[in-house]
Amino acid sequence: MSHIKNFAFAAGAAFGLATGAMAQNSSLDFDRAYSAELSADAAARTSQLQGGTAGNDGFFYIGDGTGNYRLNMSGLLQYRYTINLRDDQPANAGGGTDDDTTIGFSIPRGQLRWHGNIVNPNWKFRIQGEFAESGGLTLQYAYGQYDFENMEGGFIRWGQFKLPILSEELVAPEFQLAAERSVVNEFFSQQYSQGIMFGYMSDSFAVHAAFSDGVGSGNTAFNGNLLAGTAGAGSRGAEADYALTIRADVKLEGDWDRFDDFTSWRGDDLAARVGGAFHWESAGDTNPSIAAGGDYEMYMYTVDGSVEGNGWNLYAAFVGAHSESGAFEADDYGAIVQGGVFLAEQWELFGRWDALFIDDSTIAAGADSDLHFLTFGVNYYFVPMSHAAKFTLDTVWSLNNTAGPTGARSTVAGAGSVLPDARLTQLLGDGDDGEFVLRAQIGIAF
Repeated sequence: MSHIKNFAFAAGAAFGLATGAMAQNSSLDFDRAYSAELSADAAARTSQLQGGTAGNDGFFYIGDGTGNYRLNMSGLLQYRYTINLRDDQPANAGGGTDDDTTIGFSIPRGQLRWHGNIVNPNWKFRIQGEFAESGGLTLQYAYGQYDFENMEGGFIRWGQFKLPILSEELVAPEFQLAAERSVVNEFFSQQYSQGIMFGYMSDSFAVHAAFSDGVGSGNTAFNGNLLAGTAGAGSRGAEADYALTIRADVKLEGDWDRFDDFTSWRGDDLAARVGGAFHWESAGDTNPSIAAGGDYEMYMYTVDGSVEGNGWNLYAAFVGAHSESGAFEADDYGAIVQGGVFLAEQWELFGRWDALFIDDSTIAAGADSDLHFLTFGVNYYFVPMSHAAKFTLDTVWSLNNTAGPTGARSTVAGAGSVLPDARLTQLLGDGDDGEFVLRAQIGIAF
C-alpha cells in the first residue's frame, strides 16, 4: 500500500511539475508573442520616422512619413532703416522743430506661415499671420484647398486669401526687387479677401475665377458694413454684398515658377508671360448697406507682363478703377515699369517708374492729380541664387505734390490721403514736389 501511495505521490508530483512547466511555457510563449508585437510596432514607427517625419527640404516640416499628413513652417522678417526728407512741413504737434526730416528703424514685416496637407496631398491648407508694429498678430492667409484628382492643375480654394487681380501684389514681399512694392500697387491693392476661388493651370495658360466679399474684406464678419468714404482696398475693414474676379495668364516661354519672383538669376533661360484681370463688386442691395446710404459699385482691371532672361528682368503693368456711390464718381489709373540686371553673381541693380493718375474731382486745391515716382536701388544676395537672406538699399523720389484729397474718397484708395499706407512705402506726403526716401533693409526668409 505504501508503494502505491509513493507511486501516486510521485506521479502527482511529476504531473504537477509537467503542468507547471506547460503553464510556464505557455506564459513564456505569450510574453514572447506580446514582445514580438511590441517590437514590430516599434519597428513600424521607427520605419516611419526614418521615412522623413521631420527635417528641412526647403521648408521646416513634420509629417507622418507617407506624405498624406504634412505641416510646413516658414516665415519672413524684414528690418528697415528709413530716412524721409520733405520740404516746408509744418511744426509737429508738440511745437518747436518742423517735420522736414523723419528717420528711424521699423519692422515692416514679421510673418509666421504654416501650410501643408491632410488626408492626402490633394487636401491642402495655409495659415499666415503678421505681427503689427504694436505687437499684435493679424491673420492674413487662412484657407483650405482641394486639388482635383482628374484635372491636373485644377483646384478649388475657400477661406481668406488674395484675389487674383494685381500680379505685383501676388508676388510675395521677399521676392520683390525693391524694399517695397510700388506706390501704384499699394494704392489699388486688393489686400486680403474672404471668398471661394477656382483655378486651373496648364503648361501654356492659367485662369483663376473668384466669388468673394470684395477687395479688402479680410478679417470681417459676414454682416460687416461697407462704410462710405473708406472703400479702399485693405483700408475699409468691411465687405461688399458680392464680388466677382477673373484673371487669365498666357505663358509664352519658360516655366510658371519663374514668375514667383521678379528676379532672374545669371544662367537662367528666357521666360515670358502676359496676363490681365477684371474685378467687379457691389454693395447696398442687402443688409447691411453702406453707412451713408445709397449703393456702391466698383470695378477694377489690369493688364501686365513679365520678361526674364540671363540675369535680367523686365515687368510692366497698367491698372484702372472706377467707383461710384450716390453722387460720387471717380476714375483712377496707374502704370508701372520696372527692371533689374545682375552686375555680379550676388549684386543686382534695379529701377522702377510708377505713376498714379487720380480723378481731379477728388484732389485738393493746389495738389497734383498726376503723381510720378522713381525708385532706384541695389540688392545683395548673401547666398547666391537664393532669397533666404538679402540686403536692399533703395531710394524713392516723388516728382509731384502729394497733398491729400478733398473729403472722403469712395474709391479703391484710402480715405484722407492720396498716398497709401506710409508704414510700408515710407512716403508721408508733401505739399511740394521732391519728397525723398532712402531705405536700407535686410530680409530673412526661412
